[in-house]
Amino acid sequence: KMVHACGAGNATEQFLHRYSNVESRRRYQQALRNFIDWLQANEIATFSEVTTKHIGQYIGGIEPKRGKTHTLGVAGSMQRKAHTVICNYFDALMASKILTVNKARAYKLPRNLSQHCTPADALSPTELSRMFEVMKPETPLGQRDCALIAFLLGTACRIAAALKLTHRALQEVDGRRVVVLHEKGNVKRTLTLNSTALQYLDPYLDGLASHHPDLPVFRSWDTRKRELTDKPMRYLAAYNLVRKAADRAGVRKLISPHSFRASSITRLLEAGHPLEVAQRIAGHADVKTTKRYHRISKDNQENAVDMDILDDVLKTQR
Repeated sequence: KMVHACGAGNATEQFLHRYSNVESRRRYQQALRNFIDWLQANEIATFSEVTTKHIGQYIGGIEPKRGKTHTLGVAGSMQRKAHTVICNYFDALMASKILTVNKARAYKLPRNLSQHCTPADALSPTELSRMFEVMKPETPLGQRDCALIAFLLGTACRIAAALKLTHRALQEVDGRRVVVLHEKGNVKRTLTLNSTALQYLDPYLDGLASHHPDLPVFRSWDTRKRELTDKPMRYLAAYNLVRKAADRAGVRKLISPHSFRASSITRLLEAGHPLEVAQRIAGHADVKTTKRYHRISKDNQENAVDMDILDDVLKTQR
């Protein structure tokens, strides 16, 4: 109602359609809706009434979502995103002559929130081995958990790409087992599944009742029936299994499913492969993103020879 009352309908539609990726557009739309709902709840009737103080009050009041983690905390990530959305939206309103000044850009995020977060902590081969040991691969649930982590390590893919993977994406090409991934921005990548991933993936797949092409590979767990369902696994379930396995394995780092992607990329850089090779394997659009993973710890240097995560992938992708 506020958008149409201010005559901002067209500007809002143009703002959202700047983002070609459907998922990004949905997230921006939700972030914008949350902000507008807050304005209306605080009896701010038009965008011209919004002050820099209002922006600070709104962003400062954003609370973290339950169950996720981040180097600066999920609240920090959400606050940065909210500030970006509001600034860009107000720019669109200025372009449409609805606003004459962008009060959101006058608000400065606190220093600890203004920088991009570093990637998730990478795990050493010793830490990874301990985690596999505690996940009980002899049970269907343990097989799924081991297969998911091994898949993340063996492909360096994002957790979102793994969770939406279907059996149709698992293929054989010229005698090689490959997976077709749909990554961030709907970028399509085909990677060879290496022996590390297949060691845990094959037993899990053999135990599934159905391999219909449209069914998800990594499936949710029915706690009442104690069996795998035909529905895809949720992010929160993946996050919880990683944290529980880390706790049981004595891993004290603050990790998430993204830590396995970080571990794979770090392992590539440890092995002396060029940044461009790691960038291609990771699917990063900009090599600067890959450089952020170049944080090789002493522990990782000492244990690097224990586990060759991506050797087979590298051989086929060069």
